Amino acid sequence: MNNGWAARKRDSILTPQIWLPEGFQAAAMQMTTIDPAFGPEAVLVLKDSHPKAKRLFRSKGLWLRLNAGLWTTSCGTILFFAWFLPPSRFARSPVVLFELGNPSDPDCLTLLDAVAKQSHLHVLLYAGNEYVRFLEVPNVFRFADLSSMSRVSHREDPVTDWDRAVDEFGADFDHRLLVEAQAA
Repeated sequence: MNNGWAARKRDSILTPQIWLPEGFQAAAMQMTTIDPAFGPEAVLVLKDSHPKAKRLFRSKGLWLRLNAGLWTTSCGTILFFAWFLPPSRFARSPVVLFELGNPSDPDCLTLLDAVAKQSHLHVLLYAGNEYVRFLEVPNVFRFADLSSMSRVSHREDPVTDWDRAVDEFGADFDHRLLVEAQAA
């Protein structure tokens, strides 16, 4: 999928979704090498095209929350990530960036295992197609648990039709519940 996030080739295992509510954008986790001394690592790319995204991403108090889990569809269980940037003076409501993963894809499981072993997560922030900022955040997101749950769902309820599963998730999942839970 070529979505113009960066000048270099993206090789993302997890798929940014285009059915998101107006104003919401996308997230993508990928294996890449930022520093050759460390080799490949899982990196999170967040992209938001909102006019205030650039100021939000440059703000000093910026931090991330993650709400993730598994969602069962008639075509199998899929993995979802909802990355939250809490309200600030640049965004009155939380910015929510979604990403979906296929636990039946071995590359998705490999990516989860890789990020679970990292002590930190590198985050690249883009306002539209413009690179804004690089963050290094402690890895407190419990990716090891997600990896374990994904392996079980792969065995017990594998995805048989990815596109249909994604469509069902988009139709059934109420993102507002996540926003309300993060606001509480």
